[in-house]
Amino acid sequence: MFTAGPVNVSDTVKQSLAYSEIGHREPEFSEVYESIRGKLLQVFGANPKDYGSFVVGASGTGGIESVLSGTVHSGGEMLVINNGAFGDRMAEICEIYQIPTLRAGYQWGQYPDLKGVERLILENPKIEAVSMVFLETSTGMTNPVKEVGELCKKYEKMFIVDAVSGLAGDPLNVQESNIDFCISNTNKGLSGLPVISFVCAKKSSVENVRDIPPRNFYLSMLKHYDYAEKTNQTPTTPQIPLFYMLDQALTELLEEGVDNRHGRYRENSNIMRRRLGELGFRFQLPAEQMSRVMTNVLIPNSHKYEEFHTPLKERGYIVYPGKGPLENKIIHIANVGTHTLDDVNDFCDAVAEIVREKRVKY
Repeated sequence: MFTAGPVNVSDTVKQSLAYSEIGHREPEFSEVYESIRGKLLQVFGANPKDYGSFVVGASGTGGIESVLSGTVHSGGEMLVINNGAFGDRMAEICEIYQIPTLRAGYQWGQYPDLKGVERLILENPKIEAVSMVFLETSTGMTNPVKEVGELCKKYEKMFIVDAVSGLAGDPLNVQESNIDFCISNTNKGLSGLPVISFVCAKKSSVENVRDIPPRNFYLSMLKHYDYAEKTNQTPTTPQIPLFYMLDQALTELLEEGVDNRHGRYRENSNIMRRRLGELGFRFQLPAEQMSRVMTNVLIPNSHKYEEFHTPLKERGYIVYPGKGPLENKIIHIANVGTHTLDDVNDFCDAVAEIVREKRVKY
């Protein structure tokens, strides 16, 4: 699969699901959860003195909802920087919870205007928190998280980042980027199976929102955080096999080395873009804005998405379509997971065959 999730995983990650049956209130489960939480902090680049971590038994969206619903006080406002589908989703979650929400809205694939973001913060003193997506999967754009984090630090605003697609794919360090809450999940750059999410949370920021009345039950951020910090447990029955899977995926990431995985993904994407460019494909974004794990190619005007998806699937490859305003305009191609350079070259060979068969031209 050449999708941004689910992704191809190792055999050992798959085998980790065949765990020895235990109860989730037994010490064996707490040991696994403690292992997970420590490894997560390493991946996020977080000092355990300053940050904690916890798992939410839901997709990445569930983890994001858990955080967004519990970080703005009554009378406060959330600023969402959105330039794609998943930025829009963050704003929609806030609005469903009736959290007053301002949008620094841009066209899909438009790079955020940092001066405009700063102006919105200055003009709206009720803003308590700023949220944005790190890797906006709908466009393949890596957003300026570190720069926005500097603004949040300057104006003492909480900073929330959706790193669901970007973590372990593009370099990210929560401390260097002044992130208060960072959310990701298993089935992207981490090379795990679908799907549970997890959060890296600054301890001081958790205490700053502790007086916010709960807005939900299952997704309560404070419940998940407190259970994890105090007992390495979860508030409700967890998906125990997925915890073992997450622990194994984290082990394999750290054994490879986070920087080494970033480098592997970069090398894969460089080869893919060079070869697709040689075939005549054009890219949606300039190179400096593209993630190392996502390549979005423009569909030639005389062709449709299914003319590429169907023959690729027949050859054993899965890609994803564009959505929203990019529907039938782009093809999402991702190189996260266990792909090697041979896999990337084999995929590009398959694309080359289709180009010849379809006589693809812009």
